[in-house]
Amino acid sequence: MTTDGASADGIRVIIADDQALIRAGYATILGSQPDIDVVGEAENGRDAVELAGRVHPDVVVMDVRMPVLDGIAATRMLAGPGVEHAPRVLVVTTFHLDQYVYDALRAGASGFLLKDTSPAQLVDGVRTIAAGESLLAPTVTQALLGRFAERVLPPGARAEADPLLAQLTPRELEVFTAMAHGDSNAEIAEALVISRETVKTYVSRILLKLELRDRVQAVAYAYRSGLIVPER
Repeated sequence: MTTDGASADGIRVIIADDQALIRAGYATILGSQPDIDVVGEAENGRDAVELAGRVHPDVVVMDVRMPVLDGIAATRMLAGPGVEHAPRVLVVTTFHLDQYVYDALRAGASGFLLKDTSPAQLVDGVRTIAAGESLLAPTVTQALLGRFAERVLPPGARAEADPLLAQLTPRELEVFTAMAHGDSNAEIAEALVISRETVKTYVSRILLKLELRDRVQAVAYAYRSGLIVPER
């Protein structure tokens, strides 16, 4: 089942969730915002992919566990490697499973929230990823990323042994480390006594050198490379 509409203005959003009550709740919350237009709903991943092809959303709010096609597979089809003009995908799930975070990020998701998040956080999450940023703030997501990284960190892995990290200048490495700890551009600028515009330039250059799309991928890469070691 899908429903779709159209709007010329605002952030165009599709909601994909197999529970009608959840879809209705998200639609009410998001649709009440002046800058957000809910242009469609889908009850499974396959319908979400088909709907996105028709209405071209800016953001897809995606559940993970859905019939027919799950949210991870749908995210990969919508925003995975090689996909052109991909919408931003915000995965919202009930389950605190590390594997979901890992799979969602690899599939191309730009954000990851849990369903116990507040309405304000959901709205902020949609706006954040629609603006091209990534959703790094939720504490639970950071914890999941840390546990995931701890599991997959190769023994003895060190940042200096990574050929991509070796391309970064000392200053870029400082900025990248701060990014990996979840610091905002403003916080990095204050800590390094440089302007926010300079930080933005560093961030863009770092993502280009590391072949990463956004800050979510940057955090995952920092842990995976051994640059950041999870706290125990």
